[in-house]
Amino acid sequence: MHIVNKSTIIAEAPLLLVVSTAVAAITACVHLLIVPMFGTMMKRHAELDHYQTIISSENGYKLLKKEITDKIDTLNARLIPLPEQKNIGADPGSYLETLIAIARKSEVRFARMQPQEERRSDDLIYYPILLNLTSTFHELGQFITSLEKMPSLFSVDRLGIEATENGKCDVRLLVTCLIPKEVEK
Repeated sequence: MHIVNKSTIIAEAPLLLVVSTAVAAITACVHLLIVPMFGTMMKRHAELDHYQTIISSENGYKLLKKEITDKIDTLNARLIPLPEQKNIGADPGSYLETLIAIARKSEVRFARMQPQEERRSDDLIYYPILLNLTSTFHELGQFITSLEKMPSLFSVDRLGIEATENGKCDVRLLVTCLIPKEVEK
């Protein structure tokens, strides 16, 4: 029979605590980091096998072309063209008209629109505008979602929201339209 001295147990307790903590940390890391990555890797591997099978089939390129065309059509269907404004040009007026049309559709009312100074880069023209508006949170969400779905590139640079007593919110929003310089010409 093996007899353990109480002082030996007390002396080895910190080492046992450190080792058990390290084992628990390693187990947690494996569970949280490696296992999900392995699942993602297996999913991507199956997708790669699927595409390799399609490519190696007799009319594989036609199938790939059809799949890519279908994905492009799906993405284009998610864009919401405005009936009043087919395409925004380099004119800041058309940009403002587009914002107003999107706001009307989302039932957002502008209290004030303040155009900011235009900036230019090598490839883009930036038309920022500061909007003060009153809306519900839902209407604001619809407005920002509609901006994101536009074929033109809009950027929401700053957003400040203050709740009011009547269930609405006062919003200050800086929206920038980024227009390629080739459209300007």
